[in-house]
Order: sequence, then C-alpha cells, then structure tokens
Amino acid sequence: MTSPAPLIQEALPGSDFGPGDKRQQYRNRLCRERSAAAANRAVALLAEMGIKSRIFGPLTRNREDFSPGSGIDLCVFDENPLNGPEGPRYRDIMLAVSTAGEGLLIQVHFLSQLSPPLARTVQSTGLPRIN
Repeated sequence: MTSPAPLIQEALPGSDFGPGDKRQQYRNRLCRERSAAAANRAVALLAEMGIKSRIFGPLTRNREDFSPGSGIDLCVFDENPLNGPEGPRYRDIMLAVSTAGEGLLIQVHFLSQLSPPLARTVQSTGLPRIN
C-alpha cells in the first residue's frame, strides 16, 4: 500500500517543492516576520525619542528572497548632530535599537555616513514600516 503523502504533495500549489523545501520556506517566512516586527519596533522607539529612521535592505524586498541571516538594516536620519554617531544620544539610539531587536541583530547606519547615492536611495525608498 502506498502512502497518501505523494498524492497530497501533488495537490498542493507549488508541488514542485519537496517537504524539506516547504519547511525551509516556512522558516524563512517566520524569520522575516520576526525581523519585520523587530525593525518596526526599532523605528517606533526611535520615533518616540523624536528621531526619524527608515528600514532598508533585504527586509524591504521580495518576501521569498529573505532568509535567516539576510539582516535588518536601519538608517537613522541624523540631520541633528545630537543624533549622529558622534552625538550625545548615540548610546540611547543604540540601546533602543538593541532593545527592539530582542536578540536579532539590527545593523544601524547613519545617513550622514552613507555614500551620497545610497543616502538618496534610502531617503526615497526606505520604509517607515514593514508589513
């Protein structure tokens, strides 16, 4: 007697993936959701402090492309020198981001330290929130 598993696999959409691939896709989706939640918390905490920030990088792209280790990139808009990497609020910024990350690594970039083309890209395409 044959197992019903192959029949079930054939009936599922995207049946060209094996069971291992489906588990990996599920893990990637959970990782992305957890990473998006952490990035959203970081932006919200910084906003409470009066600091504008944007999420960019792999997390903002196609959901299927995100995998564990892709990373969370956050850009702090440091027009105010107090909020820059040399400013007195640097430690508070890093503490807020670390707290929001809940164990996930969030890479913090400061707008003033980015190359001009990347800075323009972040300003125009960076997201205040990931859905």
